[in-house]
Formats: sequence, C-alpha cells, structure tokens
Amino acid sequence: MCDVLELKCYHAQLIVVTANINA
Repeated sequence: MCDVLELKCYHAQLIVVTANINA
C-alpha cells in the first residue's frame, strides 16, 4: 500500500501504531 505517497503511508503507519498503543 506504500507506493508513491510515502509521507501518507508513513502517517498511516503512525496512526496504526498509536491505535495499537491505545488499544
């Protein structure tokens, strides 16, 4: 899912990590 928009992909990964910590 990480093709051209690396920044967007990286941001999405940060959200996933944060969600995992909050869960």
